[in-house]
Amino acid sequence: MEIEQRLTINEINKLKEFRCESTNVDFKEYFHFTKQKDKLEVIKDIVSFANTRGGYIIYGVKNQTFEWVGLDDESDEIDDIRILGELQKYIQENIEFVAGQIEIDNNIFYAIYINQYDSDELIQFTEDGKWVKHLKNGNDEIKYVFRKYSIYGREGTCNIPVN
Repeated sequence: MEIEQRLTINEINKLKEFRCESTNVDFKEYFHFTKQKDKLEVIKDIVSFANTRGGYIIYGVKNQTFEWVGLDDESDEIDDIRILGELQKYIQENIEFVAGQIEIDNNIFYAIYINQYDSDELIQFTEDGKWVKHLKNGNDEIKYVFRKYSIYGREGTCNIPVN
């Protein structure tokens, strides 16, 4: 199946039957991409899927109940080009993915389908994925979502470091 066909309403509707996440399906209630931490989490998700079997990330699905509610005002503005630009800051390989908004039952969802990376080598990060946490005492703490040279994949519903 061509990658563009992965984001049709029919394909996404098939995912509504899933009442849980898996190695190749991840549901998120909100799309956040404004803060550095949020960008890094999306990047780690995309790379993890590519390093495993590929799969879908669907935004607009409640985390605990898997109710398809659509995106609301808490979600950030979506810009596929920004996602690609941020991804290219942290990896050298080209990940084949397609992303877009889908309307289902008068609700808007954002879906990303990531192809499995087609190489004998897994994708590793070329830069640290870090952000600054501002502490109440006025100090700053550096937090890492991933480290340079680390490799992530999917196991069950989690992104995990690959040895």
